[in-house]
Amino acid sequence: MPGFDPAVKSYVDLKFRIKMQEINFDTFKDDIQEMVQQQSFSDDEVVAALARRGFQTSTRSLQRRLASWNIRRERLAGKVSDALAEAVNYLFHHTLLNDAEIATRIINDYGLQTSPRQVRSIRSLFGWRRATYGPARATQQTSTSLHVQQALLDGVGRTFGQRWLTTYLRQQFGYKARRDDVAAAQKQLDPTGVASRVPGLRRARLENYTTSGPNFLWCLDGHDKLAQYGAEHQERED
Repeated sequence: MPGFDPAVKSYVDLKFRIKMQEINFDTFKDDIQEMVQQQSFSDDEVVAALARRGFQTSTRSLQRRLASWNIRRERLAGKVSDALAEAVNYLFHHTLLNDAEIATRIINDYGLQTSPRQVRSIRSLFGWRRATYGPARATQQTSTSLHVQQALLDGVGRTFGQRWLTTYLRQQFGYKARRDDVAAAQKQLDPTGVASRVPGLRRARLENYTTSGPNFLWCLDGHDKLAQYGAEHQERED
């Protein structure tokens, strides 16, 4: 248009976009409130969810809109149900799932609504951390040593290595031990058992057997896993 000021056109376009954004925000207000207050979505997660629904906005625009609506995130401790906390507790301590995978399992298996951010907040609330530092690190090492000692006394920890024992402690007792701590405890508490599992250090036993004929004796314990219990071999008569 002749004589039309570009600055005026830019201003009109800006006002139009702001007006359309206000309409879109109002359209998704209930959904945004649910994501913020019930599902504990972060601002970035809300923006991403809106983008998947066809509404493009920014984190700062969302924050201004939340302030104008007076929508604030509720305190976590007051809204976490016992069922949700117990689900997070079990999956965190008995599996190797990350927060996003835990949230998905809870939604699918438990029928509870949650989000990775809420799972992370629940863990923080109850002190369920994936890594420990400083004095807490030493406490964890001591606790792991006690668990390994009990497993050795029970017999289950005498045959297998650090990987199996780490999984055993997690699945049977919900205790998440670091593999390095388990290995250190095994070396300290059961050095003979550790040495017997090191490849290349074991010596094959050479035994002489006198039998009544061919196929009369079959040796079934090829890995000597029963030797430490006093059963050198198993026999089978054919």
